[in-house]
Amino acid sequence: LPLMREREQTAALNRYSARMTDNNSSPLRAVKGMNDILPPDSARWVWLEDRVRTLMQRYGYANIRTPLVEPTALFVRGLGEVTDIVEKEMYSFVDALNGDALTLRPESTAGVVRAVTEHNLLYDGGKRLWYIGPMFRHERPQKGRYRQFHQFDAEALGFPGPDVDAEQLVMLARLWRTLGLDGIQLQINSIGDAAERQAYRAALIAHFVELPGVSEVVTHGETKATVVTAQGHRLDLRVVPPESYGDL
Repeated sequence: LPLMREREQTAALNRYSARMTDNNSSPLRAVKGMNDILPPDSARWVWLEDRVRTLMQRYGYANIRTPLVEPTALFVRGLGEVTDIVEKEMYSFVDALNGDALTLRPESTAGVVRAVTEHNLLYDGGKRLWYIGPMFRHERPQKGRYRQFHQFDAEALGFPGPDVDAEQLVMLARLWRTLGLDGIQLQINSIGDAAERQAYRAALIAHFVELPGVSEVVTHGETKATVVTAQGHRLDLRVVPPESYGDL
């Protein structure tokens, strides 16, 4: 019986391969910028993922898994309509069966926050969560930058104060040591409190307004602005408040 099953599987594979290489049609290949991960490279991925998983467990982070596809509105609200990701890079489509506007996730934070809110996970206090998986952005493929890319993240939701930020910095440094990475320097930047942020924003906009070739600067609330050139090119600026640094 096992031998018969193996022969049937081999015959089915041969028929499928013949259809894939039909001389009357182009061979089917992976989508540009989305790569297969094959042995022995896949073993290195497993090695890395195991070490990330072990580190997260040691710090009490629980794994969360959200869908690859989310409502498009989730990312428009979370990232902003005038960001490059929303305007140029998202894989968005309309579900032909029910008309829903859907998007392959370009990042995971929005989906995690949606899941935490939808299922009321913070009802009994803060949660430490981590996740790993593929993301999708329609960028120009280049070395080290692909349209399907993989990342892992840690989110600590519902914890006041800076302690959890320091915790995650220590976690990151420990992961670097575990992976044997040398010569890495962590640099932390800040643009200050609310008053300093407003002054920085005003100075930044004034700088761009004076540049040759800039036709206008359109502001969007307190933290976003778009520089429009005479040729119609757009440059989106975003001033990020300190309380949002953990989401970057």
